[in-house]
Amino acid sequence: MDAPPPLLARRLARVSFYSLLAFCSMGMTAFFVAWLMDFDFRFEDERERAIREFASAHRATDLRFPGAAHQPVRSLGSNIRTFDLTSSALSFVEQELDSALVSDPGNSRLLFLRSQVYLLNLQPAPAIDILERLRPFSPEDPAILGSLGYAHYVRGRADSQMGDLLRALDFFEKALSIAPEDPVLLFNTAIVYQRLGKRDEAQRHFQKVLDRDSTSGWAMEAKARMIQLTRGEP
Repeated sequence: MDAPPPLLARRLARVSFYSLLAFCSMGMTAFFVAWLMDFDFRFEDERERAIREFASAHRATDLRFPGAAHQPVRSLGSNIRTFDLTSSALSFVEQELDSALVSDPGNSRLLFLRSQVYLLNLQPAPAIDILERLRPFSPEDPAILGSLGYAHYVRGRADSQMGDLLRALDFFEKALSIAPEDPVLLFNTAIVYQRLGKRDEAQRHFQKVLDRDSTSGWAMEAKARMIQLTRGEP
């Protein structure tokens, strides 16, 4: 077979070169996009990790915060309405979330994380505001329902409002109807029943916690609370 004329050969070489260049560019673009997405996921994980670590180190209510390791309740004395975040890594998360929400105010994931920071700062009102805005879009999300229960409990304890405690119980029960095996929801529901003086229901939910976990710090606390209830202690 005869070789192509020099002009045709140059054109074929040029087409091959540009095709290879385009292919490489597409590959680099795909790699860069994947790297950015991975970075975003890692950054998201860092924010969530910081929230969990702060919750583990600064337990300020008798409720269980999702993902937090067990710690005794930290006493805040009379200052139950706020918590100083300025010296913690969580303050950086708070600033990052506020900055991100300026450019993306409707991002549900960012809003949910911001509500968690409010909860850890014992600021239930802005947390409830965010969570109620999210709830119509995910009415059966146990994380949102459980967080609303947490927020109403904190507000009810701070203001001595029975109505908030009852709303907290309602939200925890709704969340449990969707995620009945969730140990955080079971523990928190038991706590609210205990606070309301409904000992049998509190015992029943603490027992469900122990049926799923008998060795962790949370399990030990559940056992201790069951003993209190058996003795008739508040």
